[in-house]
Amino acid sequence: MRDQDLERIETKTGILRSRDGDGGARRVEAEVFDRSTLTVVNKLFSDGVLETVEFPISTGKEAVVFTAKTSDTHPGVEDTGWAAVKIYRISNAEFRTLARYIDGDPRFDKVKRDLRNIIYTWSQKEFKNFLRSEAARINVPHVFHVRRNVLVMELITNGDEIAPMMKDAPPEDPHAFYHDLVDQIRTLYRKAKLVHADMSEYNVLVRDERPVIIDMGQAVVLEHPNAMEFLERDVRNVVRVFTKLGVECEEEGLMAEITGKGEEGYPLEPADKHDDPNSRRHRIRKGFRID
Repeated sequence: MRDQDLERIETKTGILRSRDGDGGARRVEAEVFDRSTLTVVNKLFSDGVLETVEFPISTGKEAVVFTAKTSDTHPGVEDTGWAAVKIYRISNAEFRTLARYIDGDPRFDKVKRDLRNIIYTWSQKEFKNFLRSEAARINVPHVFHVRRNVLVMELITNGDEIAPMMKDAPPEDPHAFYHDLVDQIRTLYRKAKLVHADMSEYNVLVRDERPVIIDMGQAVVLEHPNAMEFLERDVRNVVRVFTKLGVECEEEGLMAEITGKGEEGYPLEPADKHDDPNSRRHRIRKGFRID
């Protein structure tokens, strides 16, 4: 990458304009914005997908999520002028942790076993899982673009503010929120044929007193050998969180409600079109499509 490209990116990337000298922001820069990632971000600028990348709103071991200004518009998505940009760290991601959720997924059975390709596959997997979930009418952010380790999606807001995680803003009516979330998880299982595999108060946003499910990278298809184990863990977490909020619920009953076990059978809608990036709702720019 040429020096002028780096200078251009720095002027458009708020995190690089560190407010605390060479402190925390510079450490984030070093961990997240390696040369390969800067190339991807530069491409997003050149293609008009993003205008600027601003400040981080979520920092985790595997990825950092930034706000970004954008003039890109998408049918069916409110045009706020903002997007969320999730950048997966390549330098310090844990190979074994990620591989556990990829191995056994028939969509990704030919992934090269090196860290960089695992990371790229992970971001593609999250993109596909979001498309599949949205097609099943689950309340998730709409995703716009994916390229290598960078995912661009809808920024979930409450008016002029970024929607908080459930852990930071418990719902005013826990019972209604619980039943809404359970309906989303049931739909995820029965129609999208996915298990979230990391359901917790950290991965549910509160927008207008409704749950929005985020962080879908680890979500697995029902064919995955550990799908039921992950679902049981999700159910355990949901019961833990809502019991503390005064909702009467228990794991066995919730598992039955989600899976339909004990019913005389329920229709599982085919999911083969749920992650079709060529549908009208999910059409994306050439160069960012996942094959």
